[in-house]
Amino acid sequence: MTGRDDMVQGAAEAVHHAAEAAHEAAEVAAEAVRRNWPRLVAIVALAVVLTIAALIAAMRYGVLLPQARLLIQAATNGLEVGRFGRLQIEGLTGDIWSDLTVARLTLRDEKGVWLEADNVRLKWRYLELLRRNFQADDIEVGDLKLIRRPTLSPGGEAGGLPLSFHIDQAKGRLDLLPDFSYVHGVYDLDFNLDVERSGAERGRVRAASVLHPGDHLNADFDIAKTRPLVLQVDAVEAQGGALAGALGLPAKQPFSLKIVAGGRTSAGRFTAVAASGGLRPLEAQGAWTPVAGQASGRISLTASSLTAPYARRFGPEAAFTLSGRKAGPSLFALQGRISAENLSLAASGLGDLGERKLGPQGSRSASPPPTSGASSAARAWARRTSPACSPPLPAAGATPARRRPGPR
Repeated sequence: MTGRDDMVQGAAEAVHHAAEAAHEAAEVAAEAVRRNWPRLVAIVALAVVLTIAALIAAMRYGVLLPQARLLIQAATNGLEVGRFGRLQIEGLTGDIWSDLTVARLTLRDEKGVWLEADNVRLKWRYLELLRRNFQADDIEVGDLKLIRRPTLSPGGEAGGLPLSFHIDQAKGRLDLLPDFSYVHGVYDLDFNLDVERSGAERGRVRAASVLHPGDHLNADFDIAKTRPLVLQVDAVEAQGGALAGALGLPAKQPFSLKIVAGGRTSAGRFTAVAASGGLRPLEAQGAWTPVAGQASGRISLTASSLTAPYARRFGPEAAFTLSGRKAGPSLFALQGRISAENLSLAASGLGDLGERKLGPQGSRSASPPPTSGASSAARAWARRTSPACSPPLPAAGATPARRRPGPR
């Protein structure tokens, strides 16, 4: 029994020594991990950073490969551009992220190509997209052709801009073809543009005729709630031309257009006059202050082919008046009227001029004058805009009456 006890005791001692050795080894390993923990964290972090850097490098420089540019070009072709048709690009080259060139860009509607731009170069900053800004430092267009007037698709509900647009400089050759402007016109175009998501707009446009030196279109505008209003448009064609034709006016008669508006959005004045030959298709003027404002004018519906369909329905000329007075902290009581040979339209309601919004309540009435011999189209339009279509504006402090349900 003594020998067996010795064997058991020896085995127990061996197990004990083995456990002590394992414990010491674990402590040594734990100490090693504690000593090398910062190094392990650094190694893991470095691996993550290198992986992300590799992905960014692939995105940044992978698109420079011809195969990647072909994929981008194929994905872009057929893209719908609002109401203006579908986009088609050819010959995409350069650095997609900073300085790219498109050999040919077109917009196509149901009748075919109506806009074509050749040799378009864009210098831009793609990182600005992270701030919801499209920032173009320079845009150059070798030749921008407006081939004909587009067939616009029906517009959907208007929404806010997804991005702000900033174009520091854009220039190129603008080519207006006869199907667009009745006569051929060639202009050197130079402009810059800033459009904020908030709705503020500022820009400068210069178009100088190449075929008729001296003919031009100059426009400067700055429209924002926090800045003084600036709107100046000056267009002159001594013997007529493509600018007049683009507006549907006779392209063989002298043409001029002058629009001047200034002041703050809460106070200012404007005038607008267009002349074509011996006619004045447009005359308008107005002024506004923090407490009241008024505007009036007239437009010839027969002068332009663009308004001729309205002339056949409503008469050769339309006159308008608009007035308003302060009716609350931010609201104005507005009254407007449009009068034509075959139609008289009146409207009234509340509106916030600073926010460019109309109040929820208002009234409007439309009717063809009884002795005018109005067309059936004018009478039908008048019925659609009759007072039954809109409740009257309640008196101040009154509760709007509920409309009785009518037959469906």
